[in-house]
Amino acid sequence: MNETVPAYGLWSLVIVNSAVFIFFAFSFVKPKTSLDWRSLGAFSAFIVAMFATVMTGFLLMWPTLLTLLMFPVLIVVYIRLARREEAMVREEFGDEYDRYAAAVPAFIPRVRYVRE
Repeated sequence: MNETVPAYGLWSLVIVNSAVFIFFAFSFVKPKTSLDWRSLGAFSAFIVAMFATVMTGFLLMWPTLLTLLMFPVLIVVYIRLARREEAMVREEFGDEYDRYAAAVPAFIPRVRYVRE
């Protein structure tokens, strides 16, 4: 029982997978503004946390107190980000976007059957 191999010993795989996913996202996004860089940074942190969580086995565990406390904070952050991006789109497209926004709900989609 003198094992020198850690129980979860594939951390190099976490690093490689994270790097691949982040590079793939970077190739699509090509950030130019500070908002783009912040969004890529948040996505990168999520990817690293996701692979690290899977690696340690926490993905199958119940949420911790910290994750329960962070959930409402993340919701507020994402709503503020969505509103900021909506203002940027409204500034760029004007009335055309206002017509679109009037027809499409912001956060919760309508459930209805559309006949064609």
